[in-house]
Amino acid sequence: MKRKQIATIFWIMAIILVASIFFLSTQNGEQTAQISRAITEKIATILLENPSKAELDSLHLTIRIFAHAILFFAMGVLLTISCYLSFKKKGRWGWVLLIVVCIILGYSYYDEWQKQFIDGRHFQKDEALLNAISGVIGLVCTSILIGTVKLARRIKRNDISLGADSAENPYHENGVE
Repeated sequence: MKRKQIATIFWIMAIILVASIFFLSTQNGEQTAQISRAITEKIATILLENPSKAELDSLHLTIRIFAHAILFFAMGVLLTISCYLSFKKKGRWGWVLLIVVCIILGYSYYDEWQKQFIDGRHFQKDEALLNAISGVIGLVCTSILIGTVKLARRIKRNDISLGADSAENPYHENGVE
């Protein structure tokens, strides 16, 4: 498969994820509580024996926090991969990453801001911050992975040397007197 086709697949996945986040965020308070409570009860049956109301409430909050973190982390990963595959050859990787960070920060804020207009929902600065941090962590982790793979490929092709066979290396046979 060609790079352009793979990039298109990642863009589609990123768009679907962002649309899913939007869909979940536009549900009213009762709908979103029903979904997350059902998920919490299923997880509670696996993790806890006869959970109390307090345990269920605590688990429910934890699951909602993790859901935000996972969704926005995935958004950071998908946007970074999409942009890398689409704009790699352009030589402007730093600017591309800056744009991805701006998209993550903007959408993180927007996702929470729009909730104040939905019945039973409200704007939470803490969640906007969690979303932004999670997305940026996804971008950073993906960028590190991409950089590591690129470095390993360059080393394998002998484009760069780590000094292992250099005369300047004190541990090399020819470097020792």
